[in-house]
Amino acid sequence: MNLEDDALDEVVRDMERVLKPGGLSAHCIDCRFPPGSHPDISNRRMLKRLLEHYGFSEEFIYANHDHENVYHMSEYAYDVFWKPYCNNRPHELDGLPFNIFVVVQKAWFAE
Repeated sequence: MNLEDDALDEVVRDMERVLKPGGLSAHCIDCRFPPGSHPDISNRRMLKRLLEHYGFSEEFIYANHDHENVYHMSEYAYDVFWKPYCNNRPHELDGLPFNIFVVVQKAWFAE
């Protein structure tokens, strides 16, 4: 999303407003980190806003994105499904995609 920070805050507040008490808010964000460089989510502004809002640390993502139990899209799947929409850039330039899931439960009672 390419919205100003105020607009991103408004989106998060609106999601909170319409979510019923005890309801779950689940967000799935595609991400990939170029091989050989420091992982960085600065271009995933909505993800950063959600992490900040709910008190999660982006350091957890950086420390675990390449863990053996984190599933990354296969090279074949990337070439067939993503590459045509990524200006035919090979996955070696940007890394293979993986998903970041942010799931939170709204409090049952107002805090």
